[in-house]
Amino acid sequence: MKTTDNSELLKMSLNYAMSVIDFSSELEDAQKKVIAQKLLEAGIGISSNLYQARKSKRKSDFDFNMSRAVKNTKDSLYWINQCLKSENYPKNPELKLFGELLEKEIYKILSGNINENELPS
Repeated sequence: MKTTDNSELLKMSLNYAMSVIDFSSELEDAQKKVIAQKLLEAGIGISSNLYQARKSKRKSDFDFNMSRAVKNTKDSLYWINQCLKSENYPKNPELKLFGELLEKEIYKILSGNINENELPS
């Protein structure tokens, strides 16, 4: 099922994942390994779910994978925001802006496919 062609969104999410990988390495170098791991898991999960959504044959699978991509985006932004708030953590405000843009693009695709109440918080 190809409800929407999200190939541009997939490319964007892969670029975001690469940026998350770089920032996670910076966090690990600063001995912030727990946050680095949490951010890494969330950040790279976005593109994986978008890819799975793109390959979905059923609308329910598409909706599920897209909602997981939203959850991962929200999670990655949460960890980036925690770093920005902490005095002792590396900061990457550009990554926050990139994540927010990615989130908006995911919501654009979702707006025509599932009810906002079905999205994870």
